[in-house]
Amino acid sequence: MVTGSDSLGTLPLVFASFWGRRWQEDPSGGQTASAIVNILKAMGVATVLQSSFYTRGGWIDGTNSSALSFSFVADALQDLIERGAVADLPGGDPTSYFLIFLDNTLSIRDETAIPSRAFHGYFDTMRGHCFKYGIVPDAVAANEDGIRENISRAVAAAQAIVVAMRKSEASQSEWVSIPSKPLALDERRAPRPDGIRWPSLIIENRNPRFSIKDADIERCLDELAAPLKIEDVPGASLFFRRAASLIDSRVKERNGTTRPASLVELRDFSRPLSRLTMTERFTALEATIGPNHSDIALVKKILAGVSDAAFAEMRKTYIDSGAYGFVDVVYWAYYKLVLARSLGLESCPPVSIWDIGCGGGHFSLVCQYFGHRVLGTDLEHKVYGHIAAVLGVDRRIDLIIPNKETTDFGQQFEIVCASQIEFDRHRVPGGGSRPWSLEEWKFFLNDIVARQLRFPGRIHLGLNYIVRNGEATFDLDLMRYCAAHGADVNERAGIIDWKLPARIALS
Repeated sequence: MVTGSDSLGTLPLVFASFWGRRWQEDPSGGQTASAIVNILKAMGVATVLQSSFYTRGGWIDGTNSSALSFSFVADALQDLIERGAVADLPGGDPTSYFLIFLDNTLSIRDETAIPSRAFHGYFDTMRGHCFKYGIVPDAVAANEDGIRENISRAVAAAQAIVVAMRKSEASQSEWVSIPSKPLALDERRAPRPDGIRWPSLIIENRNPRFSIKDADIERCLDELAAPLKIEDVPGASLFFRRAASLIDSRVKERNGTTRPASLVELRDFSRPLSRLTMTERFTALEATIGPNHSDIALVKKILAGVSDAAFAEMRKTYIDSGAYGFVDVVYWAYYKLVLARSLGLESCPPVSIWDIGCGGGHFSLVCQYFGHRVLGTDLEHKVYGHIAAVLGVDRRIDLIIPNKETTDFGQQFEIVCASQIEFDRHRVPGGGSRPWSLEEWKFFLNDIVARQLRFPGRIHLGLNYIVRNGEATFDLDLMRYCAAHGADVNERAGIIDWKLPARIALS
């Protein structure tokens, strides 16, 4: 019997993502995803972290093709990297992979694609790293027998992909045959065949009566780093209703108290986990990029003067705030370091920077560490303001209003920077928004060039998605306008980087 620690070395780290609307719309979708992840762990296939669900607007309303090209997959993954949802693992780490499980609304657009085969491929990220990923075809079904069958098929496909990727060269893509059933790599750890394993719990499909102990709920809370949403699994509705009731009564209390980090949390740096201490988050960062990586020491230096005790108090105070995730200063300092490095701010002489929409001031903190003068501005927000005060950055209240000159701060800046932009939308009745027109953007850019920049100057914009005709996309009109005036533009990542040697008039 082969075990997880075979000739290929230690268990790989696999990030699992579930693509398509059925994962979230089907009542059994979330539990099916959890079952797949837990069975892979139990079989010793890999150390598996459920990274995310991923659903684009166009997949729901039918405006986007349901047949995915490999270039689309690479673009989507790069976008998730740029937005901080997925770690850009350096150097094509041969023991770290990304698995994509498709639902039955999506497929791969390739003439050689057949249902009995999965796929593994790679692409080079914007940072030059080889990112290896695998695609598992449809693993969703509407009835209980189909759920068990498709979980088994998805697990078998994932096993085959992981084995193929571990044995392949770094830059290799190929189709992989899916075995008829999973191979239990360690029978002692294999799940019971007559049930669905949802974190730490076996659901007996043939037993109409269910009981649950508080200790079982505690294990669920420890194993699930994501927000909990409990829905019925066919044959187990009573169980999940009771579980949901118990969990709902405990989540708020548990989040506001100190408890040890779980093993999963200590290895998950794919998204903010704000309840953990800075020390625990550094442990997760080391697990992702390697304990001897030079960035570990650098982020520790950037945060050397930051009080972990102050953030512990914030966790208790702001547990219900939508901005709670920004309390994870290790996570945000690391990703803002990546941004600062991409702008060359790590090694250039001191410059003055206007950080528009600075949030809690994480980017401002990184830039200050490198010796730059930074002014951060944003809306009034008590959580962001509290974070910025603890970080010791200059955060001022300021609004960007369309077709109105920006505030005169009594100085000019070599760099005007805005990431994950939110100011470019008009709020409309009913809670929605309408994006700025190109003419409104032109007014803003002309104002920045005429009044805020010191030359040679630079404008760096990281756009957020906008929704047009039911499809989530970046503002292509804006990006192409900027490109026509000399800006470097990355349309797939929504990045505009504009180096201006002298003042120009924009038409």
